[in-house]
Amino acid sequence: MGLLRKVFNRESKLSEKDTIIAHVVATHAAWYPAHNAGRQPPEAALTAWIRKLAISGLDESELILLVADHKARNNLLGKTWP
Repeated sequence: MGLLRKVFNRESKLSEKDTIIAHVVATHAAWYPAHNAGRQPPEAALTAWIRKLAISGLDESELILLVADHKARNNLLGKTWP
């Protein structure tokens, strides 16, 4: 969640890739309740999604596509959290 806080704090300087990862995670978190009976994602899920995207090897252009492509994002990050 720290990465998401940094994105919305105008004074912090994140790399372009970190900013895009934060947007992907925020979008996934916003859609999470639709697949999980209205429950919000746990903090551990947000952290795991950030790590998974950071080590995924996807470049910025591929990450940007995950913001809009719900099916691909769900396939990569999952619809539920254990």
